[in-house]
Amino acid sequence: MELGEQPHPEFHPVVGVAELALSDLLRDGQESIGIDAVLRDDPLEGRSRLTRACSRGRIHASAPSSRYDAAMTAIVQGSLVDVKSAAGREGIRKGYGFTEEDDVLYALGWPRLVWLEPGDASAKELADSKLFSSRYRWDLRSMPIGAAPRSLRGLMDWRKQNSDSIDAQNDASPIKPKEREAMLDFALTEMLGFGFTLRLEAIFTTPVVLDGLMDRLRKKKAKDWVGAFGAAANAAIGAMHWMLLRTEKARANQLREELSAIHKAMSKGTERSRALKALDLAVNGRVGVERSGYVNDKGMLGNDVEYAFDDFDFVRAKALAFIPTMRPADRSWVSGRVAYLGGPDVLEAIAKNVKGVHTSHRDALALDLSRCAHPIVPEIMAGLGTTTAKRWLAEHASTPTKKPSAKKPTAKRTK
Repeated sequence: MELGEQPHPEFHPVVGVAELALSDLLRDGQESIGIDAVLRDDPLEGRSRLTRACSRGRIHASAPSSRYDAAMTAIVQGSLVDVKSAAGREGIRKGYGFTEEDDVLYALGWPRLVWLEPGDASAKELADSKLFSSRYRWDLRSMPIGAAPRSLRGLMDWRKQNSDSIDAQNDASPIKPKEREAMLDFALTEMLGFGFTLRLEAIFTTPVVLDGLMDRLRKKKAKDWVGAFGAAANAAIGAMHWMLLRTEKARANQLREELSAIHKAMSKGTERSRALKALDLAVNGRVGVERSGYVNDKGMLGNDVEYAFDDFDFVRAKALAFIPTMRPADRSWVSGRVAYLGGPDVLEAIAKNVKGVHTSHRDALALDLSRCAHPIVPEIMAGLGTTTAKRWLAEHASTPTKKPSAKKPTAKRTK
């Protein structure tokens, strides 16, 4: 049965990742749930088969033989379940991307999210642990849905054994609640927790992962923040900034207030750890960036300005001061998120000093800007000269670019 056919007007079988993300909503033996409980109205049409089908009305899809079957017919993007009411929508720059969808994705923190694609790791990758890990261990943008749980298990096993494990990566069974809880614990005890946390978000949805992390942070005492936890939890805590952009607005504001209070209480009378500084950056906007952002040996704030979700003018000013000073010898770089928040002037500054971006960061910047439709982007891509940049230039040779709206985003800090 194809998507779009409507044998039943009321129900949508929860398949693949949706089944995992929403398993707590289903009774034992239940295979269907009302579509409104699965996904709210989603403007991001065309990126997944499910959202395309939703744009045509209620849907029904055949459940695949395996939850991670390469031929699965529907994927719910866990990072976008609150897309319509997400807090980050306040910061949309209309016309920044090629499509309205691109504008929304940038506003919600793309590329700081994991996008699940149909399929699985190849047979060759599954037979070679080193090949599998080289492809899926660090990838933060897109991943076959079948490889997502494999990569989480593989990373946990790698940290435990300090070696790759075929057994872990070949386990594609559904992640049960007990294992998910262990994974949340792992995310907060490993400096590798940033990408790990965003993959959990993609599989289990933003609210589930945020609630799990919040439960753990509420239990931490002041001594924990200056111990081993304080040294390792900064990565997962940093990921929370991006998840908050994708959280329903009122809920995001509530969580920011609570996390800001935790930061204030845990910072009293102690030298702030990396985790506390990450928490400050994640939730306190410009104030947090000025207090906890990394300042280079020239006295300038760099990419940490991307956490100033509440003051785009501040981001622009700091970026325009920093970008002209970039030198490859300093391993300098600038993120696409800084360019998005800072706007067209920042893009033009990058174009003028694109050679100042260190070679190890050029491909990441090309990927960051791959959805951007500003007319200066082809010049940046040509200057970056990476495989990704060259592919983008070839694919967009006949695609018209455009200038974003001159109207400033409406992002305001609400505490």
